[in-house]
Amino acid sequence: MKFKYKYKTYILISFILVYVLGAVCFVWNLYRLIAAATSPIELSPYNYITYSLCLVLPVVFDVFVTAALINSCYEIKNGFLWVRFGLLADKYKIADIDSLIKNVSLNKLTIIFKDESPMKVIIDESKFDDFSTEILKINKTISYSQVSEDSHK
Repeated sequence: MKFKYKYKTYILISFILVYVLGAVCFVWNLYRLIAAATSPIELSPYNYITYSLCLVLPVVFDVFVTAALINSCYEIKNGFLWVRFGLLADKYKIADIDSLIKNVSLNKLTIIFKDESPMKVIIDESKFDDFSTEILKINKTISYSQVSEDSHK
């Protein structure tokens, strides 16, 4: 089962800024390439490489941002918890999870592994119980608790 990332507003704004910056860079470098190609001075191989990279890099950034928006999720399957962020993915054994802690006052869900390392789950708060249920179906020895604490404690 998949659970989509829940991005905060400032992250979505930064993704939009990457798109805008990528478009501006692409147009500016395309203009520079056309201006250089029409000048009487012959372009060197170095210039061709430079202009090509300046056209490709904004597209690559936009691909990474698009992948992060489309393919960022937590996926539970075959005894593993897959954490996907765009083109990157990590895999954790559900058997290595020691506990799930739902902080109801802060609306946070945290996974604690057997080595005591924590991982915050960044999904919609309404999906916390569904996520926990799916994990607990696979490993019934995981302790699940709800706490109501401030972040200062």
